[in-house]
Amino acid sequence: MTSAGEPLPSTEILASDHQLTEEETVPQNRGSEPDPEAEGNRSVSFLDQPITIPTQSESTSCVNETIDELFGTCEKSSPDSPWTPALFNFAQNIVCSGLTEDRRSKLLKQYEAKDTLAILGPPKLNKLLIPALKSSASVIKRDEYQSISQAQVAASLNAFGLAISFLVSPEIKQLLPDEASLAFRQLADGFHLLSDHQHRLSLARRAFIKPSLSLVGKNAVDNAPVDEWLFGSSFAEGLKDAQACEKAARDLLRSTPNIAKPNAQPYRHPQQKQQNPQPKASGNSKAPGYQIPFASPPPVRSFLAEPNFSTLEATHCDNEVDRLLQKGAINIVDYTPDQFLSPFFLREKSSGGMRFILNLKELNSHISPPHFKLEDWRTVIRLMLPDTHMATLDIEDAYLLVPIHVSHRKFLRFQWREIFYEFAVLPFGLSTAPFIFTKIIRPVTSFLREEGFESIVYLDDFLLLGSSIDSCRDNVQAHINLLSALGFIINYNKSELIPAKRRKYLGFIFDSENQSIAIPPERREKLLKMILDFSSKSFSSIRDFAGMIGSLVSVCPAVRYGLLYTKLFERVKYLALLKSNGLYSAKLSIPPFLQEDFKWWRSVLSNPRQANTICTGRFILEIFSDASLTGWGASCGSLRSHGWWSEDDKSLHINALELKAAFFAIKCFASNLENCEILLRIDNTTALSYINRFGSVQHRLLSSIARDIWQWCENKNIFLFASYIASAENTIADFESRRPDADTEWSLSSKAFNFVLEEFGPFDIDLFASLINAKCDLYVSWIPDPGSFAVDAFTLPWENFYFYAFPPFILIPKVLRKIINDEAEGILIVPWWPSQSWFPLFQRLLVSKPLILHPSKSLLSSPLRNRHPSHKTLSLGVAKLSGKRLRTAKYQSHP
Repeated sequence: MTSAGEPLPSTEILASDHQLTEEETVPQNRGSEPDPEAEGNRSVSFLDQPITIPTQSESTSCVNETIDELFGTCEKSSPDSPWTPALFNFAQNIVCSGLTEDRRSKLLKQYEAKDTLAILGPPKLNKLLIPALKSSASVIKRDEYQSISQAQVAASLNAFGLAISFLVSPEIKQLLPDEASLAFRQLADGFHLLSDHQHRLSLARRAFIKPSLSLVGKNAVDNAPVDEWLFGSSFAEGLKDAQACEKAARDLLRSTPNIAKPNAQPYRHPQQKQQNPQPKASGNSKAPGYQIPFASPPPVRSFLAEPNFSTLEATHCDNEVDRLLQKGAINIVDYTPDQFLSPFFLREKSSGGMRFILNLKELNSHISPPHFKLEDWRTVIRLMLPDTHMATLDIEDAYLLVPIHVSHRKFLRFQWREIFYEFAVLPFGLSTAPFIFTKIIRPVTSFLREEGFESIVYLDDFLLLGSSIDSCRDNVQAHINLLSALGFIINYNKSELIPAKRRKYLGFIFDSENQSIAIPPERREKLLKMILDFSSKSFSSIRDFAGMIGSLVSVCPAVRYGLLYTKLFERVKYLALLKSNGLYSAKLSIPPFLQEDFKWWRSVLSNPRQANTICTGRFILEIFSDASLTGWGASCGSLRSHGWWSEDDKSLHINALELKAAFFAIKCFASNLENCEILLRIDNTTALSYINRFGSVQHRLLSSIARDIWQWCENKNIFLFASYIASAENTIADFESRRPDADTEWSLSSKAFNFVLEEFGPFDIDLFASLINAKCDLYVSWIPDPGSFAVDAFTLPWENFYFYAFPPFILIPKVLRKIINDEAEGILIVPWWPSQSWFPLFQRLLVSKPLILHPSKSLLSSPLRNRHPSHKTLSLGVAKLSGKRLRTAKYQSHP
């Protein structure tokens, strides 16, 4: 560097293009023909190097005469597909465009499933349902369309069946090579999937029709199998049974006096324990009993080793066996060769004592339990309105009221102290037990709800609601009266019958006044002890580690963001199971990076006021995002934003880009928000799932982006909900993500900027930048940007920053005026155009000798193009400017 009073000699730096990192820029067009260079200024040149562009090799195609005859000649191969190219292209065309109407009609007629194959076709709608659906024309119309689809599936099955039957015939099979067995297996797999699809189409038809039925009709169709009739041949009989059950419940209720009046029959306090006789529910019932719906016959298991319990455990087991014998739940039986023995274990009850549980895992593998929904904590938070009063009611030994059919009791046997026992009633552990008991209790709850009594019922646990103390008390009385009249036994020790706004239910504390859900103190302390234990370990069995994860996941409804801090635990378990071939008894190493999540859980569980506020669904913002392979776009109300991907980003999968686009959109429009809920609209189901589920286990990158999103929201106490929007409706964000190539993202290349930084830096802020080309950590964008400090540099005061500014050329006069008005000082980059009207003012604000950057294709970089259109002629001037008169006057007097 020379002294301030001496003219600066020209400085030239040579750099090859491949040494420069291509980057991006700022708003508006930069570039035009430069004016002649000014003498005496410093200059920098960048040596151009030729660019070579690799070419793609042409793919080859394999032609098979038989395939070509059936599916047409392959013009283009598909190297990524394991299929024959012609077959793949044909299928792709049909999937996208469909068959012609003539071709489809011809095939449907040729392979129509009729006569003995008619069972493969669409099941007929039960006649009893047609009158009930006459008022729902849209339901009938949709069912007709679905039947047409099923007819086509049936024709496909017929075509498959004919082909497979021909190929497996002895005279044909002997001509085929041994390697054809793999093709047979693949055909069989396709046949399995297509047959299952036909079944699921039937279930979909039922699901669409069911909401149009009365409650009694719904009860009748729940468990009916599909056959030639959509709701089964036994639908009429099931409907009669459901109607009879409904009538019986009503008759019982009418015979119970003053059901809605709490003073008619005061309910008992827990201290007023009712001495009800215990029912002998096993063999004395006249009911035929429940028959287990086996999908396949269970094998005989007539011998099984007894568990090796400690002395204390054996004593508990003796007590439980005696208790079950006294209640008539189990019977002592003789050995039979066709019996099925199961192991058993003891589980501690929350109320104290031990519960005997038969381990029916093996037996359950031969049962296909029906799918149904239990009411749970989600139901509670939807119905628990502000200041709702609540009470809980528990039924004692509920399962013991359901007898097992005599012929099926042999499947529910166990051995203890060389004595054989069998369950005569519904045992805990049977996979269909929750469904059966829910079906039994449903008519009771249905009737009471029709009478206006609000409740949530999870098996034998009732949460009773009321808008006032009196209405809640009436609700309690009505349930006690009816359940007692039906023979159910109320467990007053476990019931909380006094109305309150804060109640423990299903392992959580629900608070209607604060609209929150919390972990009970004793459960929270137990979890904290567990976390402290595991965080101090280096190794653990996979089973124990999985148990810890399960315990944490179970309380996540009461812990905001809790699921986010279980995903890394889940991944460690997942990888350990892969390594051990699924062996849960194997050991896993607890990696150090989990300590961050252990620390988070310790903080949450150490807080005695821990609670999770229930989301209201009142969204402060609705944000739309989208991603393309070139860039991202977002919109919120009238605001829009967009950006382009860096070279590293362009190599990512579209699912990762969609997640990044969502994150950018949130940061653009919600950076100034806290303590709120935001609705995010996305047209990518994978990104949507990763956000709503707080990540996943298998895909590390996607989970990492999802974690970044949620941790950003956690710092602001923002809760997101991602909702799907069809691509055709996400037009604004889609347009923003596909903005055409524009001259708005040019910036100094890394090499050129580093030279400027060395000469004039460091800088406080980049005033004209975007996420992809910002030269400082703190930057200002032209439009909403995910990482910007602010939007629109002209709305900020500049006097407190030593700035770096490379503005759009059209804004240079405005920038010079802003420097003067704010008395600001910093570095300004301009095209070296002395003939421009602003150039004299630019020179007047100088406080250092300008640095001239000579034309080069490596001088500027952009994520969109390799070189600037004026790279051969554009020179840039870099100079320190000041709006302080004394500073400029001093320099001008001694240039």
